[in-house]
Amino acid sequence: MKRRFLFIFLAFIIFLIDQFSKAGIKGSLYFGSRITLIPGLLNLTYVENRGGAFGIFATVGSPYKAIIFSAFSLAAIGIILYYLIKLPLENNLLSLGLALILSGAIGNFLDRVRLGYVIDFIDLHIKGYHWPTFNLADTAICIGLGIIGISYIFSSPKKSSSVKKELSDAS
Repeated sequence: MKRRFLFIFLAFIIFLIDQFSKAGIKGSLYFGSRITLIPGLLNLTYVENRGGAFGIFATVGSPYKAIIFSAFSLAAIGIILYYLIKLPLENNLLSLGLALILSGAIGNFLDRVRLGYVIDFIDLHIKGYHWPTFNLADTAICIGLGIIGISYIFSSPKKSSSVKKELSDAS
C-alpha cells in the first residue's frame, strides 16, 4: 500500500506544481503577452485554451463543449485512479506513467471547471515550426503516455499478458 501511496503522492505534487505555475503565469502576464526565454526556441506566452488537447476544437461554438470535455476528463481520472489502485505492486513503470497522466488530467480538469479554460504558457518553436502552446499538466500527460508505451515495449510478453490478465480480473 505504501508504494501505491507514493505514486498518488507524486501525482499530487506534480498537480500542485502545475497549478502554481499556471497561477504564476496568470498573475505575471497579460493574456497573449510573451517573455522570450531562449530566442528562437522557447517563450512564456499566456494563452487561454478553450479547446481540448493542444487547442483542438477551440473554435467549436457548442455550449456543451465544456461539459463534454469535463465529463471526458472525469471519466479518465476515474479510470486512471482505478487502474493505479488495482495495478500489481511490482509494476512501478506503469504506475509512474499512470500517476503522471493522473496529475495532468486533474490539473487541466480543475482549470476547465474553475476558469472555463485551461491556462497554457510553454511556447516552443524550432526553425519555423511552432508547437501549440502547452502547460506542465500536458507535459506530465505526454511523459506518462511515453512511459506506459516504453513499459509495454520492454516488458516480456509473459509479464505483459499477466499484467493484462490481472487488470482484467480486477475489472
